[in-house]
Amino acid sequence: MTEHAGIRSLRVHQSTLFTGTNRGVYRLNAGTWEHLQLPVDDIVSVNSFVVSDDHIYVAVLVNILEGEGTPQENFMPLWKGEKLSWWVFRSADGGNSWTDITPVEARDLMRVLPQIALLASEKTLLVIEKDNGMVVRSTDRGDTWTYIESSGIAPMQFSVGSTLTLTPNTFYTAGSTGIHRSTDGGQTWHRFNTRFESRVDGLVSFMARSAPNQSPALYARVAPNLVVIAYASPATDFSGDALLRVVMVLLVSLLYVSICYLLGMLLSVWTKEAATTLILSMFIWGILTIVYSNIATFAVAKFPPHKRQPEKEALQQIEQLWEDFKAERDTYILKKWGYKYPTSAISQIADGPLMLSINMRSPGELGFQEFYEFKPIHILDVSKFQEVLGYQEPLRIDYVNDAEELLKRREDIGERNRQLGRNISRLSFADAYRFAIGAITGTDRESYND
Repeated sequence: MTEHAGIRSLRVHQSTLFTGTNRGVYRLNAGTWEHLQLPVDDIVSVNSFVVSDDHIYVAVLVNILEGEGTPQENFMPLWKGEKLSWWVFRSADGGNSWTDITPVEARDLMRVLPQIALLASEKTLLVIEKDNGMVVRSTDRGDTWTYIESSGIAPMQFSVGSTLTLTPNTFYTAGSTGIHRSTDGGQTWHRFNTRFESRVDGLVSFMARSAPNQSPALYARVAPNLVVIAYASPATDFSGDALLRVVMVLLVSLLYVSICYLLGMLLSVWTKEAATTLILSMFIWGILTIVYSNIATFAVAKFPPHKRQPEKEALQQIEQLWEDFKAERDTYILKKWGYKYPTSAISQIADGPLMLSINMRSPGELGFQEFYEFKPIHILDVSKFQEVLGYQEPLRIDYVNDAEELLKRREDIGERNRQLGRNISRLSFADAYRFAIGAITGTDRESYND
């Protein structure tokens, strides 16, 4: 292994130690690190490294810090689409040979140099984009791929920081939006009900050698604490609380059926005809279970009691916040150094305005990005660059906080309207039963959000 190869991951495959580095994949062979040649010409950095059965999978990115040119010069061909920036490879012979199994369709959907996580179990292989939650799934070890359009993982930056395979069909991801879990081999994902107040930085699972029949435990690092959050067991072990919930569900279900039966008896006494009683019972049941709840929800959505700010107006206000931030930042730079643009203050050669783009990658997500291009890098005044960033980053944080407050205020009003609709629909006979069962079992919306 070279002196400057930074280790990113360590894996054991068939008693052989492998490591993924920022200069590729290495294998420990007779006490010596052996560099394994991947079928790509560029110097690559290993982004994710997993082992499943007899197969090894790696996701690699072009390392723009290495190569003949400067990082900026190495990056521009990738940015322009002239060169590929990432791949997924598979080895079935312990790293002696590699096959390119990159999901080609995903390249058009992922950004340049995406942060990728791999998850593997038996023949199932998942490629997850860490920032937007995109999931691409294969059930034949990467020979064919299926893009999951709406994975259920929150599309936010750092939403996936770590991943873990607990059982053949159970996968977990953890990050800034908490923990997400899939119990069907990665086809669908849902927020795992952990009730954590901060981001989850790590996941790990292990099982004692002395107790091979014991269920593997899942641990998460939340702030400074290590917390046990789940067990995976082939058997069902009911606690006293779980048994109590089962009994309560049975009692509520019995009450629901009894009310339906009594309603039928009352109608029978009133009409004295079986056919009429059956028709009226079906009509009333349809009104109470289908029509009423839908009408209540539609009415609140159509005529909301709490008016929220139009989306276009909110986005315009956020854009104005961004313009105010730029104006204040540029005024500081003009006063400090006499230059209009940050690039000019840092390097007189890199003169000209900044490129500004609006990133709308997912519904409800608004992000503004500035792109800096400095040439030549070796004459940059780094101290000025640090001073510019030191001044503008607190301003940027204030902008983000104000923008999030605008969106949160709008979302809170929408949630108040939706909650009113749910409360009204609970007057429905069937919805009352559904909400009661959800509250008992902890599968209602409030428990899910917690």
